[in-house]
Amino acid sequence: MIKQEEIREGIAEQIYFNHPQTRDYEVAGRVGIPYSWDELNEVGKDRYREEAGNMMIFLHSQDVAIKADRELPETIFLPGSGYIQGHQLDCLLDKLNIVSVEPLIE
Repeated sequence: MIKQEEIREGIAEQIYFNHPQTRDYEVAGRVGIPYSWDELNEVGKDRYREEAGNMMIFLHSQDVAIKADRELPETIFLPGSGYIQGHQLDCLLDKLNIVSVEPLIE
């Protein structure tokens, strides 16, 4: 599962668990509705996945992105500073706020 799908699935689960109907049945002792996300059938899950997808579209429109692991060389050369590497390189990139991101929706 790609990161975007993991996020959508996690949002769908949270919508389900925080839905008033789910809470009512939990309090009533699970009469007639499964409480666990894993017990919910695919048709039921798809309803919450659709809501999660709509939420992701909104977040994407607000320029929300996923911070990705950055793949950098072990050593880089900076004119005037020479070669830097390891912790020094990580600190420099963090200080300059250089990050790698992926779109929330591909």
